[in-house]
Amino acid sequence: QDRAVSLRVWRRGHRWWLLLAFLAALGSSFAAPAAAGLLLAGAGTGLRLKAAWLGRLERAADALLWVRVDWLGKRGGRPAGPAVKGYRSTGPAAGDAAPGGARRRTAALV
Repeated sequence: QDRAVSLRVWRRGHRWWLLLAFLAALGSSFAAPAAAGLLLAGAGTGLRLKAAWLGRLERAADALLWVRVDWLGKRGGRPAGPAVKGYRSTGPAAGDAAPGGARRRTAALV
């Protein structure tokens, strides 16, 4: 029996397993990108909720919140992470911005 015959016999004996393996590979080619997309969407939603929470805090306190630079990591990341011990605040009356960081409008500009 030559190799071609042996291969044909093996394929016939394993055709259901080969079909299942093909379907699993086909399904995972759609599932992996979808999972990555869902992960990115979840991260974006978390950032959006954190920004909304900080915005509500600023409006309630009528103050701008900021973080001391020395509390951040070496690369300056995670300004809302566990390394931040608290937020500093400065009031809108002190300067040129409204709560949320928007440009402050004065009566002369309106």
